[in-house]
Amino acid sequence: PTTSAGPSLREVCEQVDPRYVFLVHWSDYVPVAVFDRWETVNLHCAPLPFGRGGHPIENLLLAGYHRTLMTAHRVVADRDAGPIYGVGGPIAIDKPTKIEILDGFVEPCARLIRDVVASEPTPYPQTGRVVRFPLLSRESYDRFWERRSAQNAHAPHERVTYEAEVMVETEILDLMAATRKKSIAIYAEMAQ
Repeated sequence: PTTSAGPSLREVCEQVDPRYVFLVHWSDYVPVAVFDRWETVNLHCAPLPFGRGGHPIENLLLAGYHRTLMTAHRVVADRDAGPIYGVGGPIAIDKPTKIEILDGFVEPCARLIRDVVASEPTPYPQTGRVVRFPLLSRESYDRFWERRSAQNAHAPHERVTYEAEVMVETEILDLMAATRKKSIAIYAEMAQ
């Protein structure tokens, strides 16, 4: 996204010219100008094609799931429909806070990124029944995490909002622009 606080993903890619663009916990649409020019890999926290679409963590929890898989897939015009590079996990998502849930994604994401960079695999088509998750509104998203925090009062209090996640993404984009690395990885955890 383009924000007043930092450059857009496209601007960062133009500056760095990476071999791969890795997107982790990414909720915005990726511009065609990015995925047409650079091999763009999204790490999506659902076993695609099940769980295409927005807010997979929240939708999985609402549906009663306690675990998920991380799918590395090529970004294409149809959201979360690209061919798959690999799958990691299982990852527990039945933790009290979003930060604890995201912490569980770090190692599977890092492993998938290392595997893609090291082996440069040819991604394979998604197979199986497509299940699309709805994109939650900002209000629904905030309400979901507020209710979950209240249900887990024994856990450290946190309030993760949509705006906070956009701020994290902006900080990561700023960091990536400064490092000039040939591969880009976007981690929500990097901002901590």
